[in-house]
Amino acid sequence: MFMISNYFSVRTQIMEKPFIDESGNSYPRSVMLFFCDQFGKELDNRVLGYLELEEIYDRIDKTNEISLTNCYVKGFSITVFRRTRLLKKTDVVKIKSIQARNAFFESNFEIDFSYMEMDGGGVDFSGSHFYGNELSFASCNFGDGKKDFSYCNLKCSKVDFSNTKFNSGSVVFKNSTMSAGLKDFQYAHFGDGEVNFTNVDFGGGDVSFINTVFGNGNVAFKIARFGDGKVDFHYAKFGDGDINFERTDFGNGKVDFRMVEFHNGRVNFNRSVFGNGEISFEGAELKNGKFNMKKAEIASGPLIFDLLEFEDSDLFLEKTMFGNGNTTFYNAKINKLSLLGCNLDKYVDLRVNRCNYLDLSDTIVRDIIDFKPFDFDVNIRVLNMKGMRLLGTIYIDWETNRLKEIIYNQGDETTFQSKSDQFLMMKNCFNNIGQYEQGDKAYVEYMRCDSKSRVYDAHHQKSSLFLRKCVYWLKWLTIDQAGYYATSPVRVLLAVGA
Repeated sequence: MFMISNYFSVRTQIMEKPFIDESGNSYPRSVMLFFCDQFGKELDNRVLGYLELEEIYDRIDKTNEISLTNCYVKGFSITVFRRTRLLKKTDVVKIKSIQARNAFFESNFEIDFSYMEMDGGGVDFSGSHFYGNELSFASCNFGDGKKDFSYCNLKCSKVDFSNTKFNSGSVVFKNSTMSAGLKDFQYAHFGDGEVNFTNVDFGGGDVSFINTVFGNGNVAFKIARFGDGKVDFHYAKFGDGDINFERTDFGNGKVDFRMVEFHNGRVNFNRSVFGNGEISFEGAELKNGKFNMKKAEIASGPLIFDLLEFEDSDLFLEKTMFGNGNTTFYNAKINKLSLLGCNLDKYVDLRVNRCNYLDLSDTIVRDIIDFKPFDFDVNIRVLNMKGMRLLGTIYIDWETNRLKEIIYNQGDETTFQSKSDQFLMMKNCFNNIGQYEQGDKAYVEYMRCDSKSRVYDAHHQKSSLFLRKCVYWLKWLTIDQAGYYATSPVRVLLAVGA
């Protein structure tokens, strides 16, 4: 396996000395590779076997295989192979397998494996280097079985796997590195089996998985690193299995997961890092699972979860750092949405279409949270604001948002003292924005919960239950029902007159 990856250029010296590696792969000649920095200074060297192109093409004719393990290959092009065999440019070349571990492919133009078809004998490029202008596996049809691109160094300005069919079996790019430029996996089709991009450095430039289909099996981009280009999974489809983007660094470009179908399973973006670009999951669908983005870091890009279809799935963004961009869940359908422990320093649009449970507990709100319906009903069954520090404003309507009901729906999960604190916070919020009538309604529920807290909450249970209930019912009759805690002057006057 090559140990060096940060070289700038390569010099070669072909030798008439035969080469035999530890596995018995033999070549009639050898080549010495000198890896140099940008000033031409040698950083490292390596000896590999060497074959002329026509010798490689003849071996393909005779064995129907590509066997280039520990071999240096200059100018490989399956398109040239077709031309010399009088085939059309897009005619499929069928082979049994490719074995090219620790090989070094170099070309002044394109390293071309396009329109090849493997019948399941295996594909192994692990530890190989691709050094040239472009690398193309476009429209390949890999057979079933493992496809191994782990520990590769793709030093090309364009890497093309578009329209490639990987079929069933694992696909491994683990620990590979790529240079700046386009990485294109558009319309690629991964079959059932593991897809592993763990610890891949994609370099700068756009990375496209638009309309890519992933079969059933786990998909891992854990601790992968993207550059400053766009990361695009628009319209991608995932099968059953876990999807892991934990601690992935998405760089400063736009991150596009719009209309992605996550299907079933767990989706993990925990501790992932996003830069200054827009992050969009608009219209994404998760049928039955959990989407975790806990403790993620976002620099300044907006985070968009509009029109989510998570009706039977949960979305956890706990302790995520949202940075300087807005966060929106407009018209989303989510079973449970948790922003527990987050600092919400910018506008948050929580005008969801449907949400069973919305957890805003222990958040710090410095800007605006918007619940007010616009062109559809905002249907939230439970709203938990326990421990919220409200330094900004919440736009919510007592009636249309059913604020009283969705706080009381917390049930035994929160104490009456906690509910009273939430109603008091909303009373102050309504008064600050001039909604005094709604503020009075919140104040009444604050006082009612405070009174119940003195009866039922554990920290008040020093006196007898009978005495606490007597005090409660006396207050209920004389203060609550008589005048709604002095918020209804008419009832107060009627009580006094009586």
